[in-house]
Amino acid sequence: MQTEDLLDACLVAQARGQAPLEILAHRATSDQRVEVESLLDLAGRLRSQAAPPLRPDVRDAMAARLAVAMRADVAAGAWIN
Repeated sequence: MQTEDLLDACLVAQARGQAPLEILAHRATSDQRVEVESLLDLAGRLRSQAAPPLRPDVRDAMAARLAVAMRADVAAGAWIN
């Protein structure tokens, strides 16, 4: 199995709450294991960082699109029980 495929399988396993190290134990060579474990560590550190704040103009544009979509739903009767 290629290293990229191992990394992908491990990241999917992590997202599903499974242990990626089990995948490495059964499918990876020792060199691949070292490389993928390092990348998994990096991915974990990146995941734990807070997302950067949105610029005010981007936030305002998102709010405007949401408001338009909500008005369209109300006009179409989507909120009628």
